[in-house]
Amino acid sequence: MAKVFVVTEFPGKTDLVTGRLLSGSTGKIFWELAQETGLNQHDISVKSVISSRPGSGKIEDFCLNKKDAEAESLRYGYSSYPRAFIKTGKYLHPRYLGEVDSLLESLKEEKPNLVICLGSFATWALLGSAKLTALRGTAAESPFIPGLKVIPTYHPVTIMRDWSQRVIAGADLMKAKREAEFPEIIRPKRIVKVPETREDLALIEKTLFAQRRLSLDIETKLGQITCVGFGVSPSLSFCIPITDSRKPDWSYWSYFDEIYAVNVIKRICENSSIKKRLQNGVYDIQYLWHTWHIKTMGFDDDSMIMHHVLYSELPKSLGFMGSVYTNEASWKLMRKFEEKEVK
Repeated sequence: MAKVFVVTEFPGKTDLVTGRLLSGSTGKIFWELAQETGLNQHDISVKSVISSRPGSGKIEDFCLNKKDAEAESLRYGYSSYPRAFIKTGKYLHPRYLGEVDSLLESLKEEKPNLVICLGSFATWALLGSAKLTALRGTAAESPFIPGLKVIPTYHPVTIMRDWSQRVIAGADLMKAKREAEFPEIIRPKRIVKVPETREDLALIEKTLFAQRRLSLDIETKLGQITCVGFGVSPSLSFCIPITDSRKPDWSYWSYFDEIYAVNVIKRICENSSIKKRLQNGVYDIQYLWHTWHIKTMGFDDDSMIMHHVLYSELPKSLGFMGSVYTNEASWKLMRKFEEKEVK
């Protein structure tokens, strides 16, 4: 039984002739990457979401708008259209949903350690979302098959159009090689402590002042600092909230307690004997100064700059770096705010 299944979107032109998926030029790219990253071809089985190929090579050929998809669903035995859109306004024609269900059923029976999804359509089929840029490179559980581990990455067709994506797909397959050894999704253990009282703040300040090095990060919304986080180690951090959307005035603290909390943050940030690492630190530093007139002293490491020095051709966002360097979930998708509102 194969430990790894690769799910591609639909057969390529060469695949239709050979009867084998990933047998053409796009397949050559994938198998070369798999070999480079240590994935054994003999341990991999390949399936496609649907068995037919759209004439243009784009899944949009098999899609309808929402109104038509709802109407057609009744003809195919659905009370309503059961799936999310693939792209805005593009819903897979109900006639193909049976093939998607068959794929899921076969994977449920096979119980592989890992499924690698190639492209946004395969990702949609297994994870219910086509947001490939946000989902790629992170192990996630399929909402349709409890316990099934899935890692999406770029389809080789995307790599052919933009060769810079090859190194990213390679990084994803390196993670897939590690994840293929076991079926469980193992997340790093994190402890995040959030103060509720002045006494809690005092204990946090005492703990942080005893450190020689900290990670510092802020979150902002509409010109306001919403919280400040300090990381003591990979497993322990402290988050000092400022705003609280559950309260009518959006303030986590009373007036004087908020002043106390900001002063705790100020004393820690301005202690130059505590070295501080940040991600895109220029943003946080200027925001702390502009909002609260806090000087960030002891700033000596920036993870974004260090990553850029090592891999200047790769994206530098924290979300991308998290997908490459950690086993965290895609936390950007957990946000309730619009991307333009929260940074």
